[in-house]
Amino acid sequence: LHHSAFWLAEIFAEVRDMLFPFATSKGIKIELEIENSLPRIYGDKERLTQVLSNLMTNAVKFSNENECVRVKASQSNNFINITVSDEGIGIAATDHDKLFKPFSQIDSSSSRKYQGTGLGLALVKEIVQLHGGTVWFESEVGKGSTFGFSIPLSGRNE
Repeated sequence: LHHSAFWLAEIFAEVRDMLFPFATSKGIKIELEIENSLPRIYGDKERLTQVLSNLMTNAVKFSNENECVRVKASQSNNFINITVSDEGIGIAATDHDKLFKPFSQIDSSSSRKYQGTGLGLALVKEIVQLHGGTVWFESEVGKGSTFGFSIPLSGRNE
């Protein structure tokens, strides 16, 4: 990792702007909610941008037309908590254990609707753990998903 100090709002805006054409094509609104009092964080800006990009891209990809993706950031003690929520297709409980495994995808049929390598969430987990953080998710079929992660403000767990 290449640590530096930066404002979380910078990477939120960068990823939102990058995803805007894709989201707009599906009529999806992206809402960002960042606590005003968040301090600068110390971490690998490029890798954390990759994490946020992956989670937000998935949220847009698995959302139905004209829905909303909500991204929130808040501080709890010495940690930054970030969640990405969608109102999309959701994930069956029987598939939850597959999510963070490399090359694992829920719909592995040759005609699957959603493209990807099956590496995104595995990389998300690895990058967050390298920062001393944790990942989690909640999902229910037909009701959407929330993926979140926490990382220490200092870039590592002290």
